[in-house]
Amino acid sequence: MALVFIGINSNAQEILLEQNPGKDTIPSQQGPNLKHYSHMYLGLGFIVGPSMGAGSAIRYGNSTDFNFGYRYKRKVANFYAVGFDLAYGLTSFNIKQQIQKTLPNSVLHDNEKINFNHLGALIYNRFNIGKRGNHIGNFIDVAAYGNWEFAIRHIYNDKNKTPNESNAKLTKVVNKNLTYTNPFNYGLQARIGLNRYVFYSSYRMSSLFKSRFMYPELPLLTIGMQISLHG
Repeated sequence: MALVFIGINSNAQEILLEQNPGKDTIPSQQGPNLKHYSHMYLGLGFIVGPSMGAGSAIRYGNSTDFNFGYRYKRKVANFYAVGFDLAYGLTSFNIKQQIQKTLPNSVLHDNEKINFNHLGALIYNRFNIGKRGNHIGNFIDVAAYGNWEFAIRHIYNDKNKTPNESNAKLTKVVNKNLTYTNPFNYGLQARIGLNRYVFYSSYRMSSLFKSRFMYPELPLLTIGMQISLHG
């Protein structure tokens, strides 16, 4: 009987040693509606606001805002969170070709645009709407952003009625290191989120051009949609 008891007791000890009671009891803090969450996103918008003068009129529908970035969210309460974005963006203003054009000069082309390539940071307050499980759910964001315009390009194309001296039927010119643009800009953004789909509106509060050049300012307002790359 003693041998049987020792054998049973030994087996019981082996089973206990194989178990890890604490392994699954620590709650996760990473998740869409948990304490910490981050994901990538991709967005496309359109410039919709008015120009500040006829000299900087743009072609709507051809003037776009592309953005790709990383978004972090820190849950504070069930209804409130804070976070930040780090992103690359390309805002392209397609200049309308008309007699009144002064940006950056009065010469007319078949197609002309000014591209602003930027790296940006944004901080936001998030107000959650409705009940949710461990999902992003619906929300409203109120944010402020700042961009560093690291590559600004003035680009124009002209079709040649006959091949030019280089035997080309199309001439494309890219002007870099523009002296009339500001390297930084900032503004406000509002977003409405429906889980992975986010509709945004951005309002630029700063000037794209240095004041001494006296260019009429380009439109300040942009609207668009982002797709959050999460489950």
